[in-house]
Amino acid sequence: MKTKLIVIISILSITLIACQAQEKFYVAFWNLENLFDTVDDPKNDGDDEFLPESKSEWTLEKFDKKLSNLSKVIRSMNNGFGPDILGVCEVENGYSINQLAKKFLLDLNYDVVHYESSDSRGIDVGLLYRKDKFICTHSEKIRPMSGTRDILYAVLRINKEDIHVFVNHWPSRRTGEKESEPRRIKVASILRAKVDSILAAKKNANIVIMGDFNDMPDNRSILMTLLAVPFECDQLTEEYTLNLYNTAYKKYKSGYGTFFFQGNFNMLDQIIISKGLLDKKGLDYNCDSFEIISNELNTTRSGQFKGAPFPTYGRGRYLGGYSDHFPVGVIFHYLN
Repeated sequence: MKTKLIVIISILSITLIACQAQEKFYVAFWNLENLFDTVDDPKNDGDDEFLPESKSEWTLEKFDKKLSNLSKVIRSMNNGFGPDILGVCEVENGYSINQLAKKFLLDLNYDVVHYESSDSRGIDVGLLYRKDKFICTHSEKIRPMSGTRDILYAVLRINKEDIHVFVNHWPSRRTGEKESEPRRIKVASILRAKVDSILAAKKNANIVIMGDFNDMPDNRSILMTLLAVPFECDQLTEEYTLNLYNTAYKKYKSGYGTFFFQGNFNMLDQIIISKGLLDKKGLDYNCDSFEIISNELNTTRSGQFKGAPFPTYGRGRYLGGYSDHFPVGVIFHYLN
C-alpha cells in the first residue's frame, strides 16, 4: 500500500512539473462583418449604410445584439476560456471594438490595440490581448496603399519572449479576383519587407501573421510573395528559415474554409507563423492545432446555406446572426 502511494505521488509530481513547464495560450482571428456603431461619422460616407435611418435600420438595439452575439462565440473559443490573443477586422472605429472588449468581455481582461485606417469604407483591423498575460511593448500601423486597410503591427511580450503580431485585411475581390490581385500582391510585398527586417535582426523571431487575406493559401500573394508555405511539423529542416508557414493549409487542402461563396467554402482567414515558432524552443506552435470555429451558435442550421456562417445580414435582410466569416484559432505553448 505504501509503495502504491509513493508511485501515485510520483506520477502527480511529474504531471505537475510538466504542466508548469508548458504554458499554453490560444490565438484567434475573426472578421466581424461590419461592426459599425449607430452614430453618423461625417468624415466617413462608408458608415451611411449602418445608421438608424438607413435602409438597414441599424439601431442601437441591433448593435448591442451584434456585440452580444460576437461575445458569445469569442467566449466559446479555447474550450470556453476565450482567446488569449484575438485579431479582428471590419470594425468601424475604436469605440466599436472597445464596446466589445470593455462592455461585453470585461471579465476576460482584454486590452485593445487599434488605429484608424484610410479604408474607403472606414473599416479597420484591431487586436485584443489579455493584459494579465501579455505586455504590449510596441504597436504601429503600416499603410500599404491609400484606400485600403492598414496592417496593424504589435509586439506582445510573455515570459521574456516577444511575439511579433500582424493583423491584416487585404483588398477585396469585389472587382474580380484577377483584376484585384495586384493590390493584394502589393500589400503582401510590403508585409514581407517588414517581416524580413524583423528576421534580419533576429532569425528565430516569433512572428504571427493573421487576417482575412481575401486570397487562398496557394494564391500568388500568399505563397509566392509573402512566402507562406505549406508544411509538416515533423518534417521541417534547418533550411528555409526565411519562409513563413501557413497553419491553415492542411484544412484548406481538405476542402474546409471560412467564407461561403457561390456554393463553395473559401479559406480566406488564415494564421501564418515563422520558423521561430516551430523550433521547439521557448514559444512553439502546437502542431496541427489550427481550427475553424464553427459551432451551434455561429453556423446556419438549415436551408440553402446550411453549414455556412450565420451572418448579421443576408441578401439585404436582417438575420440577427454573428458574422459571414468563421473565426480561426491556433494553440501555442511556452517551454521553460
